[in-house]
Amino acid sequence: MLFLLNSSIFCLIVYDLYDDMCISAPGLGTIAVIVYANIFISLIPHGGMLICGIITSIHMRQMRNRIDISSDAGNPTPAVQRMNRQLLILIFIQALVEIILEVQRNISATYNLITSSVEKSVEQQAIEYFVTQLSIILYTYVSKELSKIYQIVIE
Repeated sequence: MLFLLNSSIFCLIVYDLYDDMCISAPGLGTIAVIVYANIFISLIPHGGMLICGIITSIHMRQMRNRIDISSDAGNPTPAVQRMNRQLLILIFIQALVEIILEVQRNISATYNLITSSVEKSVEQQAIEYFVTQLSIILYTYVSKELSKIYQIVIE
């Protein structure tokens, strides 16, 4: 948490009031905000989730191979094996779906940030607002539905 707080301190310098709107300074400030958002808000969390899922999958396979064949006490039941497999599949599906939705949100936010200093028609503003709100709603809805699926699989 402290890392994200320190890494985003530049936003206090980059953002300012332009034409009665709080937007980033044109030029280098806009590029800094775009790079920060794409790396620290999108790439690192979702990439970390995908990497942790892969590491979990590798460890599960190694754990299965370490179990002594002569003793039945350590062998997981087929139901436990199936549940573990389903959870790993869900982790990968969730990571991939959230990456796809996050990329769509990042493209929309990046476009809005780059064109924030451009004069836009009311129709263009309405379209941009609709796309932004749609991406937020999709991301929230899909995340909630995936968490419900997790609860069903775990029970």
